[in-house]
Amino acid sequence: MCDVLADGPANVAAGFTLAVNGPSGHDMTPRDRVPWGSVWCLLAVLVGCGRFGFDPLGGDGGSSADACAFGPWGTPERIPELSSTSDDFGGQISVDGLTYYFRSNRSGNGDLYYAQRPTRDAAFGPVIALTTLNTGFDEIEIAPSPDELEVYYSSSAVAATQCLFHASRTDRALAFSNITRFDSFCATSAAVGAFVTLDNLTLYYTLESGMGPEGTILVTTRAATGDTFVVGTPVVGLEGMPNKGYPVLTPDGLTIYFEAAISGMNQLFQATRASTSSPFGSILPIPGINEPGAVAEDVSITTDGVELFFASLRADSTGKDDFYVAKRACL
Repeated sequence: MCDVLADGPANVAAGFTLAVNGPSGHDMTPRDRVPWGSVWCLLAVLVGCGRFGFDPLGGDGGSSADACAFGPWGTPERIPELSSTSDDFGGQISVDGLTYYFRSNRSGNGDLYYAQRPTRDAAFGPVIALTTLNTGFDEIEIAPSPDELEVYYSSSAVAATQCLFHASRTDRALAFSNITRFDSFCATSAAVGAFVTLDNLTLYYTLESGMGPEGTILVTTRAATGDTFVVGTPVVGLEGMPNKGYPVLTPDGLTIYFEAAISGMNQLFQATRASTSSPFGSILPIPGINEPGAVAEDVSITTDGVELFFASLRADSTGKDDFYVAKRACL
């Protein structure tokens, strides 16, 4: 697989202090700061770029000899067409890289939205509300399945505790329906920050610690897509402090990206493992992404590994969290 850790130290970068809690504004609240045809086209691109996560089910998930080598991340740039003067966060990019699903306060309430672009180089079009998922309560983030016929999202509807919900549709042109709350997932604490793997058989999510929107990253698997996910277990190698959350993985399952509280604010980290049956190793800041004194959260990476989306509050933000993207080349 690609060596994305070449710029990082052996452990969390010197000069950073990991923190359980801190005065980070909305960061320490319950997140109220908190067609498959296209996929085949994407797979052709992945072949041309090497083999970054191309075969997530091959062998034990070990690296491939013809993996894509990446250059460094470029300077993150604000995405003006997605951002507003309200808090915008909780986003994930679709498998084909053309649809961005996210949460925003732009309506005056925490609601879920999406926006599409015709090509990877184009700007995103109009922001559209996912009206069948939005309630008078707070929806805080959303994760699409690989075919975008399912979504996993968090909401305080039904009960005050944020919990994972699932919704589905039979066609991407239709609205989501068949909404189900994963009651067992939030029986002891808020369950948030879902991410589903390319085969739609493994679900990662965050069980909040009660000291902020992060906590423990859990994972659960199922044998078939029609089966129900059961309550997850901690991801091996990422247990314990600092609190972590809102994970996404590369298609080969060997690199995980997530947020963690540093010096009282969230920033973005990564960890790698040798195979999908191995524990994750050292936690490192994502090189070139974090900005000193700036919140960074809700990371999402395209399947080909060349675009990294996240929310951040920076000097060029609107005064609230905005969306940013960093790009790198497949060498």
